[in-house]
Amino acid sequence: MSLRTLLPGSSANVSLVVQSDGTLEVHKTCSHDGIDENGRPWLERQNRFLETSIAVQETDIFVKPLRFTAEDETFSIDFPYLASQTLAQLAMAGMGGSLLLDTTSGLLGEMALNVWPKTATEAPRDFIEKAHFDRIDRRVAIARAAVPELGAIIDSSEIVLNGRTLLGFHFVMEQLRSHPAIDTISPTLIGEIHGDLNLHNILCCVGPSAKRPVALIDPRGVHLLSDFAKTRDFEPGDYAYELSKLKFSLSAFSEIRHGFLELQGQGTDFKISFKHHSGSETMRQADAGFFDALSTNAEFMKWVEMVEPAGFDALRKRVLLGEAANFVADAACALGRDTVHEVIPLFLIGLDKLNSVLAILNDTISEHKLDDWFARSEEQDTTTGILAVQQSLLRGRAAAPLWDVLEIAVPSDQVAVMQGLLETLRGKCFPLHTNVYTSSTSNSKLEFPCLVIHGLQKAHSPTEAILLGVTHANAFFKASGVSDSVKSALRIISVQATGDDSGSFGRQGSKLLAPGPWGASPLGLVLLTAQQLRFTKGGRWILDGTTFFVLSRKLEPLTSDVCVLTCPPAAEDISNPAQMAMREALTKCRVQAKPTQSSPEKPSIMPSGAVFLSTEVTTALTQSAKQGTQARGDVLTDIILAAKLDKGSWIRLYGAMGWAGDVDAAWSAAQKLVSVVAAEAELVSGGDKVAMYRFGSLEEYKSLVERAKSDPDMNSLAFLAATLAWREQWAIGE
Repeated sequence: MSLRTLLPGSSANVSLVVQSDGTLEVHKTCSHDGIDENGRPWLERQNRFLETSIAVQETDIFVKPLRFTAEDETFSIDFPYLASQTLAQLAMAGMGGSLLLDTTSGLLGEMALNVWPKTATEAPRDFIEKAHFDRIDRRVAIARAAVPELGAIIDSSEIVLNGRTLLGFHFVMEQLRSHPAIDTISPTLIGEIHGDLNLHNILCCVGPSAKRPVALIDPRGVHLLSDFAKTRDFEPGDYAYELSKLKFSLSAFSEIRHGFLELQGQGTDFKISFKHHSGSETMRQADAGFFDALSTNAEFMKWVEMVEPAGFDALRKRVLLGEAANFVADAACALGRDTVHEVIPLFLIGLDKLNSVLAILNDTISEHKLDDWFARSEEQDTTTGILAVQQSLLRGRAAAPLWDVLEIAVPSDQVAVMQGLLETLRGKCFPLHTNVYTSSTSNSKLEFPCLVIHGLQKAHSPTEAILLGVTHANAFFKASGVSDSVKSALRIISVQATGDDSGSFGRQGSKLLAPGPWGASPLGLVLLTAQQLRFTKGGRWILDGTTFFVLSRKLEPLTSDVCVLTCPPAAEDISNPAQMAMREALTKCRVQAKPTQSSPEKPSIMPSGAVFLSTEVTTALTQSAKQGTQARGDVLTDIILAAKLDKGSWIRLYGAMGWAGDVDAAWSAAQKLVSVVAAEAELVSGGDKVAMYRFGSLEEYKSLVERAKSDPDMNSLAFLAATLAWREQWAIGE
């Protein structure tokens, strides 16, 4: 069986092939010449490099081919499949700038030891002329022929880009070609290099079969030097070209590949901007810290001292020149990716950077950054929530955790199932070293942070399940030797995976425990989104187990003992009877939102499924439950809304929410609970653009599955889980 997938930006057709023995192979094939030989000739040269490179033979850095096939028109290579994600995927999900730089810097240090010295020879004096300037001219001619409007831009004496006046292409190229500093920064040696070392060609390997943290794919197959234009041999190169490719993918190329670029203007006046996304901070931090990270890498700097007579600064200037050349040259490559809309912006960014390189060579500036072209994080969208997950999930082991306990209540006959599922999520949705306990068994060596599973003996309403969970947790902590003072200060996130038979979650077929067909179970996504929650005191954030969410603003510090996290109503809420009833109830309650909420006068808010109760409140509630109070609804209806609504309104809400049983008894029980809670409820806004995901009903669960692969927030969460798994496996950044 063959599953064919065209990789975006690939010069070949790439298929994942299942062999008869169940193993997977990656099949790459190409039958066209491509842009500037970026087709079959590229694939042949790539195979030639992988066959003859000493670095490939002596190290495991490169993914080595299994076989190749050469036919009249088609050339193919088969590779082993590696369980992995690309470094670009993890970076764009928001892996953090430090972790990204640790990874790239470590890789470059390894290549300085084991790749670049292989077969190194003296570099020709005109290397920069041929490798950069000639290639720029060649690629610009290709792009100009395909995009006629580019011609006027190329021939203009000046271009205004984002308010900055740039020298025209011909003039800046003439100045660079004749600049005396070019000889000073030229390489002294050329040798074996990967040649296309961008983030998309670096695999982050995970799983039991992984032998190393990163592996390289797609070494360069397109000639840089005209000397190699008519051959299928791989050509030696300048190691600084590796750095320039990485810098190129950090500074803007990856965001262009992901569709975040916007171009405005015409003639000779243009504006380029980039949308904010979940990886924006990661990419900006890594781009800004790129050279500093290299300068502190001992293995890398030993190589630099050997081959750079003019020092690190000369290398930095050569890398920036290569980065600029990559943008201009890639304008032609965009034609091969069928992204003709990228041609002009790639050229313009390259022109901007060529102007900057000229200024750097003239000692006018150190480097021109594009930071103000990128939208800022304060622009409210769900990247705020993704960033909060990243900051919590990827904290170093020495850093203080943002929560102490994550507890999950399940029917007692599902405890083993939950334990097994949590083991599959260990190191993905919570750090690898986090212990998992069952509250039925005390542990004298209890360590925080931890996960605790409560097994409930029978079906309970959501409120009852929460209060029973509190009782189980208190008994477990006491038996494990936790003092009362420590216990009262614990910051607990509580997830419920059980409810009575009338609720959306019964004892059977809990969708929270269902495997996720796209790589993450609903429980996994709930555990990830729980990382957004913050505490200012001991207590519990209670999640209802039927939803998860991505916030679009940072949570304000909690000031009340009872808080409800709110979000705007989703489009599907408008016609949903239960959600309509809930919105009406909130309006009648007139519960005050914090003054920092963007539109406090508008009642168009909904509960997100998260409620905070302080330790004092949960203690009072459990005491009431011990006296026989049997709540029938959930925490929101029984404790918060029952304090504000009249009996008739509350009963209508109770019915609309689908709660079963004696409504008068339910109202009476709710009033007993309310009577022990003195605190006023506070609404805490999650932002105006919260992404809400529901999976309580079968229809909602199916909808969740259908949107999973195309939803950017769900993909960011999945890749953050993959980032944690990869970092934990290899202890990177620790």
